[in-house]
Amino acid sequence: MKLQRVNKTITVDPIKITLFEDIKNIHNTNISDFIDKALEEFLSKFAPDEMQRQKIRDLEQELAEAQQTLPEIDFMMKQRKAQQASKQKEEPDNKNNKQILEKYELNKNSLAAQVNKKLIDWKTISDVYGFKNPQEAEDIIRDKLKEDGLLGCEACKKWNSKSQYCKTYNKTMNPNNSCRNWERT
Repeated sequence: MKLQRVNKTITVDPIKITLFEDIKNIHNTNISDFIDKALEEFLSKFAPDEMQRQKIRDLEQELAEAQQTLPEIDFMMKQRKAQQASKQKEEPDNKNNKQILEKYELNKNSLAAQVNKKLIDWKTISDVYGFKNPQEAEDIIRDKLKEDGLLGCEACKKWNSKSQYCKTYNKTMNPNNSCRNWERT
């Protein structure tokens, strides 16, 4: 912590100042710092009690400044921890979604058969795949199956895509419909 400086007019021999400035690259000190240091040494020798009091005042001031900045630092750290916590919550979701997609890819034909034959238990699928609830499992799995062309009559051997005729029901059916007699094409 730098103290405020007081401007005082000091008379110094110009030759000594010139010599001091000429060897500045050796000592790397400006004249004000040199005089301040010399005064401190002088006062420590002849008024040590006052110099000790000054050190205590300086340390108390530094402590007060540190105590003032502590609440700001605490606030910033709480924000950082909250951000990290939210980031950690997001990462497992992304990891979980990746695992769900990997499991889906491995079992999509089986899932398609279960959904189309109306034999699927969404509670079990939710538990096995790690969905939050059965409704989420149903929505996501159905969307993925539809996206992959594995859902409904359009993916069944018993349905004619040109005429939209189903051999099971002996009538024209909606491509998104599925029945218990569904067969994978």
